[in-house]
Amino acid sequence: MPDFISRVGPQQYIAGNHVYKYLNDYFRNNSIKKALVLHGEKALLAAKKYLPDSFLATKVQYRKFSGECSPNEITGVAAQIINEGFQAIVGIGGGKVLDTVKSVADRLRIPLILLPTLVSNCAPWSSLSVHYHTDGKFLDFDTYEHSADLLLLEENVLFDSPKAYFVAGLADTLAKYYESELILTEEFIHGKTALEHAAYFAKRCQRIILGQGIQATVDMEKHIKTKRWLEVAETVIVTGGLVGGFSDQYGRATGAHSIHDALTQFPETHAILHGLKVGYGILVQLVLEHKLEEAKEVLIWLRTLNLPTNLAELGLENRFEIKEKIAAAAVRKDKMIHLLPLNVSKEAVYEAVTGVEELNDNFLREREQNGVF
Repeated sequence: MPDFISRVGPQQYIAGNHVYKYLNDYFRNNSIKKALVLHGEKALLAAKKYLPDSFLATKVQYRKFSGECSPNEITGVAAQIINEGFQAIVGIGGGKVLDTVKSVADRLRIPLILLPTLVSNCAPWSSLSVHYHTDGKFLDFDTYEHSADLLLLEENVLFDSPKAYFVAGLADTLAKYYESELILTEEFIHGKTALEHAAYFAKRCQRIILGQGIQATVDMEKHIKTKRWLEVAETVIVTGGLVGGFSDQYGRATGAHSIHDALTQFPETHAILHGLKVGYGILVQLVLEHKLEEAKEVLIWLRTLNLPTNLAELGLENRFEIKEKIAAAAVRKDKMIHLLPLNVSKEAVYEAVTGVEELNDNFLREREQNGVF
């Protein structure tokens, strides 16, 4: 078996204004006569005015997404495609919608077309899906043979999407660097071009998100579509996706995402966006690595964007039982946190979670001492 497999990205990718018009050409060029569209309710409303007025030679049917990328949803969508003879599947929505159609397309080996309506993660680009139980608890993830056949980024739809998802996407993309930093070292990647590319893109994620992310958020709040906002948006979807696309497991998710997964066992966190939990996970990972100064820098950045940096802000109590459950779930044998070249034990993660609480306390104490409230 190879050490890693690069699945770099979609076969076709178009970003810009009114790019959904290409759908008719794509359907015709690939002899697709019947396609099923899985969509979120709000997502379809956002995308509808940019979709073709009519599909000239293709029958298109719409199906509303259930809300979770769960085995039940995947099986139900796949059954409809088989029973009604659809030749392709289209996803319109956020990460969970797109992950669902990726799972279905892989199972049935049919063309996969993605129209993301949020800038919240790299799901549109990546060749994997994260699966959840119907109650929102993390289940597992699958990696597929290839990414989307067609990815269309409509700038107007993405720019008009909720700011909260954009900000969550910033945190999720920032994790690309911190989760791969200890793995994609110069010594490890030397002579491996794909891994060298992954390391480059991971560093670019950090530079652009920390350097331009906050101001891009302000641009979005003011509804001014700047080149800066466009660059940050494509960094979330494209550059973030290229990290894992080139490096497979070495650049997809390690510590921060393992903490995210552990947090999903608590119902209190289910309404909190994926990227927000990952952002908190970055702090835990950095404390686990004993990088307290970097952890403080990330904490300040997260707080500037009003993102959660401690258990209370995640709706959880700072109690032994809570922290022990997080630690135990984060270090299960199947968790990618074990790719880190560290002593990753339940005890070490428990201490890191406790350390993040102390980091918050110290930060607030310093602000009070400096007269900042």
